[in-house]
Amino acid sequence: LYLTGYDNRRYSAEVRGISLYQIGLIYMSRYNDQRADAKATDYFQRVVREFPGTHAAEHAQARLLAMRQRAREPVQKSARELLATWKPQQNLDLYKTSLDPDMTLLSRRAVLKDRVDEAAELYLLAVNDPAIPAGIKEKALYQLGLMYLAPDNPHPNRDKAIEYLRRQLLDYPEGELSNKAGRHLDQALNVQPR
Repeated sequence: LYLTGYDNRRYSAEVRGISLYQIGLIYMSRYNDQRADAKATDYFQRVVREFPGTHAAEHAQARLLAMRQRAREPVQKSARELLATWKPQQNLDLYKTSLDPDMTLLSRRAVLKDRVDEAAELYLLAVNDPAIPAGIKEKALYQLGLMYLAPDNPHPNRDKAIEYLRRQLLDYPEGELSNKAGRHLDQALNVQPR
């Protein structure tokens, strides 16, 4: 899947770079039985080399530093051993009733972990890339609106939510999510700002 994103030359450098970066993260994961630090390093170096000046390259540089540090600390446990003792954040309830049921897991995690700006960057990559299909762009705008309206968001931003939902409705008036976006927009417009 990620190689498809990388191979599509119509996608922007940001999208293509993020695709390679994600592959590097998979190979880097201590929880992956096929972990391969050398492959992860190769992918991160490719991102830096092929997509300089992108956010993906910045993130890849940081991962390359982590890989150098890791080389000094060899793996002591297998992925299975690590998973056996893994304790996910107990306070991260991805299915809280206060989260909109239409939110993706990425959006939910971003809201609950106070990382909405990072998730917004990813969604905006899709929105701003001319080669990304319209349906994906519509969904990305909708997710942006939902994240900024979420009551669990430590930094909600009604104005941003309204902006993204309006853009979604303007750009995709006949889209599959237009009715839902319209309802959320009406609610956001009728709520008094804090």
